Amino acid sequence: SYLAPEVLDGDNQYYCDTCQAKQNATRHIEIEESTLPPTLMLHLMRFVYDVKTCTKKKVQDAVEIPAEICMRDLLPSSKVSYRLVGMLNHRGTTASAGHYTAHIFEPSTAAWYLFDDTQVDPVRRPPASFLAASKEAYMLIYSRVPRAQDKPKTDAAMPSPVRVAEVQAANAALQQNVTAYAARVVDLTEAIAVRKAKYEYHMETPLGNAAKFYWIDASVLKAWVLGDDIGHSVAATTSETTEYVCPHNKLRPDKSRQLKRVSEQLYRELCSVVHAGPSVVLSSENYCASIVSQCTHDRLKRNLALLAKDSDDQFVISRKWISCWKVCVHHALGLKQPPSKVLEAQDWLASTAINEDLQCDHGNLQPKLKKQVRSISAALWAELAAEYSVSAVFPTQSTVECPDCVADASTQQVAHTHAKNERNQLLSDYPALFRLYKRPLDRVDWVAANEPVVLMSSAWLHEWKQYIDDVAEDAPSEISSLARCDHGKYAVPSWILEQMGDPIRRLQWPDQLQHGDDEVKKMDMAMVSADEWADLCLVYKAASSAPLSFVMTESQGGGQWGVLDDKHGFVNQPDIRCQLCELKLETAKVALSVDFQNQPVTVVVLREEEHRILEQCETAPSHQLLYFGGTLLDNATSLKHAGIQAHDVVYLKALTDETPSEVLDLVTHDGEDDSQVGFRHSAMSRRGDTATSSWVCDACTFVNESPLHRLAVCEICHSGV
Repeated sequence: SYLAPEVLDGDNQYYCDTCQAKQNATRHIEIEESTLPPTLMLHLMRFVYDVKTCTKKKVQDAVEIPAEICMRDLLPSSKVSYRLVGMLNHRGTTASAGHYTAHIFEPSTAAWYLFDDTQVDPVRRPPASFLAASKEAYMLIYSRVPRAQDKPKTDAAMPSPVRVAEVQAANAALQQNVTAYAARVVDLTEAIAVRKAKYEYHMETPLGNAAKFYWIDASVLKAWVLGDDIGHSVAATTSETTEYVCPHNKLRPDKSRQLKRVSEQLYRELCSVVHAGPSVVLSSENYCASIVSQCTHDRLKRNLALLAKDSDDQFVISRKWISCWKVCVHHALGLKQPPSKVLEAQDWLASTAINEDLQCDHGNLQPKLKKQVRSISAALWAELAAEYSVSAVFPTQSTVECPDCVADASTQQVAHTHAKNERNQLLSDYPALFRLYKRPLDRVDWVAANEPVVLMSSAWLHEWKQYIDDVAEDAPSEISSLARCDHGKYAVPSWILEQMGDPIRRLQWPDQLQHGDDEVKKMDMAMVSADEWADLCLVYKAASSAPLSFVMTESQGGGQWGVLDDKHGFVNQPDIRCQLCELKLETAKVALSVDFQNQPVTVVVLREEEHRILEQCETAPSHQLLYFGGTLLDNATSLKHAGIQAHDVVYLKALTDETPSEVLDLVTHDGEDDSQVGFRHSAMSRRGDTATSSWVCDACTFVNESPLHRLAVCEICHSGV
C-alpha cells in the first residue's frame, strides 16, 4: 500500500502547470534499486493505543516471518534479495510489562543463537520452527544477499598490523580474565557453603553451662555471619574495652546489649578470620551475676540522684514518661510500689518512646504543655537515650512550641468562637428552640390539653442537643422521619401512651403475637411542641412534612392521634397507630427486664480509696461480694431471684482477709443448694440474709461495713450519717 498509486480526481485533481488547469492524475512512489540499503530493518506495530481504555495495549496477532525477501514484488526488474539475520522479540501480554530476547544469525557458522540477558544459547531447531508464525517478534533485521556481479568495495579501510596485534592481545587478556573469574566464582561458592555450615553448627549448638565463653562486639559477629570477609582480606581491628566494663572491672549491664556471648570454638574461628582478634573481647571471667546486679543498682541510684538535681537542666522530657520511669526504678531497687501502678508504668515505657506524647505531627513540641514537661540534665538524658528509644530531642535552650500547631490552634479558636456566636444567635432568634434545648427529653409536664404535640426522632434530637452543647461536634443533618412498622403504621412506646392515660391492654393477647415472629424495631420517639417543631423545620430541613402528632383532650381519655399538617394544622387519623406492634414492643421490654437477654448490668468496683466502673470484672467469682439495694447477696441467690433488672446497679467488692467473719459465713457456706453449682461461692444463689454489721448510705445506697456511729462517713460519697 505504501507504493500503490494514488488517484487524484474530483475535488482532489492535480493542477498541471503545462495545461494551466486541474486534470485527473495518478501519484506513486518509486524505489530505485541503487538506493536499497545493505541492511533492512522492519518494525512491526506490536503496541497500539486503545482509545476505549486510554492505555497502550499489545497486538498479539501471529505474523508469518519469511526467511528471505525478494524485492521483485516491489521492483519487477530488480533481482535484489534479503536474508533474515536477526529478530527481536517481546515476551508478555501487555505493553507495560514483559521480557525482551533476540535471535541472531552468525554467518561464519551459519547458526542461530538466542540472546536472553546474559545467557547465550545456540538454537538447535531449524529456523522454520520459530519463523513460521510468531506472536512475539516486533523487529526484523534482514541483510542483503550479495550477487556474483556485485563487486566488493575496494576503498574499504583495513586496520594496520599494529592495531590487529593490539586487538589480539586484548582478546587473549580477556580470555585469561574470564578463566580467572570462573575459578574465583568456584572458590567463593565453596567458601560460602563452608561458612553456612559453620554458622549452622555454631549458632544451633547451645552454650549451656560452658565453663568458658567470650563476649564480643555484635558488629564483628554480624560481619562474620554476612560473610564480609569472604573474598577479601579483613583489616585488623582493635578497640578499648573500657566503655564495656564497670568500676569493678566487670561487664557493664547497660552495655551488654551491644555484645554477644559466643563459645570458645566460635571465638577461635573469629580470631582466624580477623587475625588480631575481634574488636572487643571479654572472657567469661568478666561476667558475674552478682556484680552485674550491684552495677545495675548503682547505676539506677546514680540516675535517681541526677534526676533530683536542679542544676544543669539541658533537655526537656515528658513528665509522665519520667514519672513512669521513676516508678519502675523504685520497683527495681526494692522500694514498695502499688502493683497496679508498676504495671501501668511498665506498659507505658514499653509502648511509648521518650517524648512521644509531647511531639506533634510536625515533629516539634506541642503547644500548651508546660505542666506536662520537665527538664533533666545532659548526663541523665544520655543514660536514658542509651537505654530507651527516643521519639524527639528537645534541648531546653532552643526548644519552642511548634509554630504550625500554634497557628492551627489560633485558627481553630477563631472558628470555634464564630461557631459559638452562631449558636448563641440561633437560640436568641428562636426562643422555642432555646426552651427545647433547656428542657430534658423525658419531661412531660409541659404538655397542655388541646395543644398538638409532635413526635420526632429522639436520636436526632439528642444529636442536636450535643451540637448545641459543644459546637465542635458536627451539625445535625435534616430531621429524620420516624420509622414505620411492617404494617405502614407507627408503634408508639408505652411510656408516651401512659402519659396520655392510654396504657397498653395486656388482658387479651392477639393470636398473631406468637413466639418466632420477627422482632419489632424499637421506635425511638421524643415529644416537642408545635412551635418548637416549626422552628426546627425553619432551621433544619425535615424529611417529613406531616409528622406524627397527638392532642390531649380532657373529654376523651387517650386523646386524638393524627398528623400535623402545615396548612390544615392537626389532622385526626385514628388508625395511624399499630396496636399489634405496640404489644410486641411491650413484650420485648418485659422479656428484657426479666430474662436480661444479654443486656448489661452496671457493676461498680469498690476499692480502699477509690471506685470506678469497669467494663469487665477481673475479680474471681469465689472472691466476690455483691450488694444490691443495701443487701448483701449470698451464694444461694441468683440475679433473677434477687429481683435485679437490666441496667440496675450492683456493687461489687473483692473478698479480702479483712472481711468480717459473719460476711464470710454468708458467702462461703456449702452443701445447701446444688441446683446452681456454677454460681456457688460467687454470691449468686438463693437466700436473702443481710449483714447486720453493715449500714446503708441514704445518699448512694452503698453498704458500708464499718461500725455505725454518729461520726461515720460513707466510703463512696463521703456523706455523713
